[in-house]
Amino acid sequence: MNQSELVALEVVDGLLTPGGLSPTARVLGAVSPALLLLFYLVIAYLVFRFTKSGRDYTDAEVKDRKTGLSTPGVRVFFSWLMRPWFSLLVRADFPPNAITTVSLGISLAAGVALAAGRFALGGWLFALAGACDFFDGRLARMKNIASPQGAALDSVVDRYSESAVLMGLAWYYRDTWVLFPALLALVGSLLVPYVRAKAEALSVPLQEVGWLQRPERVALLASTTALAPILEVIINPGNPRPLHWLTVLGLLILGVGTQITAAQRTHKLVKLLAPTPPSGCPAPKPVSQLRVLSSSGLATASDMGLVAFLVWVFSGGASLPVATAAGCLLGALVNFTLNRYWAFQATEGSIMGQARRYTIASLTSAALNAGGVAVVALLPNVPDAIAWLLVRGTVFGVWTLPLYRTYVFEQVSFRPLVEQRSA
Repeated sequence: MNQSELVALEVVDGLLTPGGLSPTARVLGAVSPALLLLFYLVIAYLVFRFTKSGRDYTDAEVKDRKTGLSTPGVRVFFSWLMRPWFSLLVRADFPPNAITTVSLGISLAAGVALAAGRFALGGWLFALAGACDFFDGRLARMKNIASPQGAALDSVVDRYSESAVLMGLAWYYRDTWVLFPALLALVGSLLVPYVRAKAEALSVPLQEVGWLQRPERVALLASTTALAPILEVIINPGNPRPLHWLTVLGLLILGVGTQITAAQRTHKLVKLLAPTPPSGCPAPKPVSQLRVLSSSGLATASDMGLVAFLVWVFSGGASLPVATAAGCLLGALVNFTLNRYWAFQATEGSIMGQARRYTIASLTSAALNAGGVAVVALLPNVPDAIAWLLVRGTVFGVWTLPLYRTYVFEQVSFRPLVEQRSA
């Protein structure tokens, strides 16, 4: 433990605790705001549900927005819940840009608190910054001063705010394996809005596509960091540098979920930008990803099954190199046949041409897999099976599948028909 970490620790009741807080103080710091918020939510929901003020309330701006995992009812209730605070800001005549910039300052403070191990403080500060992000745009629209300048500032500040919190967590977890999920979440939180911005630049609306949009990301990250000390005090109160398992779970969900959200948006963007065939030309047949994966799985099973049969079942036993070569040939034949006649349904093309291109794709994929495993093996303590699965999945997604789709089993293109017509 270095000197800076020792400064952040203090002996309390004979225990070294993060941030100079006793286990009791850590729990109170997490629970007290949570109980106040829960009390406020329960009372507000009863008023919203059983009074005329709540039943008659509507907010078209949030109700009709299909965003992430939240429902219209939840969005309308949250809007009604924030209405008193919003009214205070309106009466105080606060400038919207000031609320935008102060949310950045609060997020920076949250990141520093998390880096120092004060997870409850950092989580609740980030929740407050998220509330400010809800206010600024609505306030600008209410005052009829919404502008591209304010929207641009708000978008940039949002990126800095999330990055500050995730950088604080990355610093705290810098000596543990949790650093990777933190960095993965950081990359994902930047990719999701980037794909949307790129789509809007190309006049393609994508604001309603994806699971983990900004409200869900803020809620997930704020709650899992603010409440994490409660679990840590219960399971390991004397740990001077707890792992905060609730936050780890949040980072894992955020890291994977943001990558899925970015992939959803990218897939939608590419699909909407795909050229359409001219009138009278056949459209490409849809390709089932499940069928492609099933073809690969059946080919792998055939390969392994033949190897096992030749080595352990066949009388006398074949040598392992010979069995491996035979298995590879059978697997390639099964995969090629299933892809041609079932997955891609590309029977219009020349079978010899497809076989030649399939051979090229298979050889290059094998080289990439071998090289990828060699690179991953440079990392310490990575099991061979995990390295193999990670590399195989990556190569299949970024090289093999695109080659199958656009090179090996490319369907009859409409371009020659267009050229013939123009001629």
